[in-house]
Amino acid sequence: MEREWWEKLGNAQAQHNEHVPPPQLRPEFPGLLRRYQDGSLVRAIVSLQEQALAPMAQPMPQHMNGNPNAEEIANRVRILEQEEAEIREVEQGLQVRLLALACRREVALRERAAIAREVEEVARRVEEERRAQAAQAARLVEENRTREEVARRAEGERRAQAAQAAAILVEAERQRNEAARRAEEERLIQAEQMRRYEEIMRQQRERAQRALDEQMRIDQALAQQLEEEERSQEAEIQEAERQNAQRREQGLRRIQNRVARMQRFALHAPPPPQQQLQRNPDIAAPPVQIPIQQALEPHVVRRKALEECFACLEPIRAPEDAEWCRAQCGQNICNGCFELWHVNQPVGVLLRCGLCRVIWEWGGL
Repeated sequence: MEREWWEKLGNAQAQHNEHVPPPQLRPEFPGLLRRYQDGSLVRAIVSLQEQALAPMAQPMPQHMNGNPNAEEIANRVRILEQEEAEIREVEQGLQVRLLALACRREVALRERAAIAREVEEVARRVEEERRAQAAQAARLVEENRTREEVARRAEGERRAQAAQAAAILVEAERQRNEAARRAEEERLIQAEQMRRYEEIMRQQRERAQRALDEQMRIDQALAQQLEEEERSQEAEIQEAERQNAQRREQGLRRIQNRVARMQRFALHAPPPPQQQLQRNPDIAAPPVQIPIQQALEPHVVRRKALEECFACLEPIRAPEDAEWCRAQCGQNICNGCFELWHVNQPVGVLLRCGLCRVIWEWGGL
């Protein structure tokens, strides 16, 4: 009986759920809509209904003979139907209240989240303002410190410049005094030097005048002596020329007389007799003696004096600055002219001396 009642109650609930459309949940409550769709909300309501109907679901009393009373059963059924209707009403009210609570909870959560966001935004703004104020205060402190530092540096620089200007003025005054003192000393020194120079020049002029007078006297004496020597030399030269002319005339006469005597002797003298040697056949003739010719001495080439190059006519100052012909003439040529001449000669042609035209034999060859 109890199982039938529960089956009847389940069928009635199913029919009610089929005929009663689900409540229209607004989309702005996604949490409540999700709980309704997955059935968790209905299960919670059913559990509440079971707890409420648990006292009513007690087994009905049975008759002493074991047969149920039909009137009691009918009453119980009517009572159950009424209670079921009340339960449906309560269930609908609970559903509406649950939906309202869920909506209020969602709204409260959204408002709480919005308030939290606003609180966070306000806190962030307050923190930003606090940081900005702290940065502004730090910037003001830094600006004040920088301004004080700049003022202190400017004051120090001003004092340093003032001290430097004072030192410059003192140094300039000292330099002016020193320059004036040096100028006075130099003027005195120059005056003393000028006086000494004039004294020295006077003495030099006097010495030069005395030397000039002495030199003129010596020159006059020397001129007279030279004149006398020239006259004596001219007389000696004339006497020597006269004697030379006389000796030439005497020699010429002797030669002419000798030539005349030889001509007369050649014309009138008889021819000389020819003598024939008598040989003894018993005595052997001596061997023919051939005169021994002495070997010719080799020609030794001597280097000419270092005067000038025969090519460029420039003076030669050192032996290593020039080459010289070791073949015949011994003439010198500077190294520059020799190199230029050697480069301009055709390849394979022997170098010949520019003066004697003999093949050159250089010290380096």
